[in-house]
Amino acid sequence: MSQFLNDPELQRILSTFIVGRMKELGWDYKRLSAELQNQYGIEQSPGNLKSKIYRGNFKGTLLLILYWVLGIDQHTMNRARAIYQQTLDKNRANQRKTDNRTDDSGSC
Repeated sequence: MSQFLNDPELQRILSTFIVGRMKELGWDYKRLSAELQNQYGIEQSPGNLKSKIYRGNFKGTLLLILYWVLGIDQHTMNRARAIYQQTLDKNRANQRKTDNRTDDSGSC
């Protein structure tokens, strides 16, 4: 479970969706910071937000509030989930190939 919570690929996907939505809205990190403050009373500096979003390193509550502030809908969340699932499936397939090659090279 902890691997899922710290999965860099999932963090990258979520960050990409957040940044993409910011671009659609024409927002920079200063505007995002202001909206968090105005709508929810959450103080996050633009630099802090940029760092957290770039790294994909934020708590679930901040992620949820970012999605609310940015108006990210369920359809978009489903797309993010589908992309992540495809990534997991691809990684599993690659791991099976690697495991099979290891098994084949060990036999004489």
